Amino acid sequence: MGMIRPAKSIDAFALVDILKERYPEMRYAGQVAIDEVAARRLFAQAVQRHGGTTEGATFLMVSEREGVIDAFMLGMLSRVYMIGDMLSASDVFLIGKRGCDPRAVTGLIDRYLEWADGNPRVYEVGLSHADTIPGSERIIDVFKRRGLTLCATTYRRDRIPQEMAA
Repeated sequence: MGMIRPAKSIDAFALVDILKERYPEMRYAGQVAIDEVAARRLFAQAVQRHGGTTEGATFLMVSEREGVIDAFMLGMLSRVYMIGDMLSASDVFLIGKRGCDPRAVTGLIDRYLEWADGNPRVYEVGLSHADTIPGSERIIDVFKRRGLTLCATTYRRDRIPQEMAA
């Protein structure tokens, strides 16, 4: 495993490159394109809000090995159920290059948990996985080992191609 550090604005390009590398494996491949400008803007804004302790603050860290970013994690703080007087930490991205050291991913998770747990305003800390990349459910055991429990189930209905053409 390499070094885990806060992301810098210039890293936005490398983070988009990781998304583009993994895109062919994603369920969205060929259906929903990555808007690179929007993604870089998201990451640059997250860098500016990184490490904060109030609503809207973000966590954006990267794992870097031999000067190359191989994984990153983005999380954010919002109000509990959007109306509470305490905060909820939620993950947005946790992704690595194909074949990256699994310790990079677990290291990012641990740093995210430290960030959230160190904030007395945070009531709950969430980590999630989705079927965006096949096999991502393997991360569940990592979550459980860190004391997280299942709290939700999400259902989805995709637009069928005919609706998208209309």
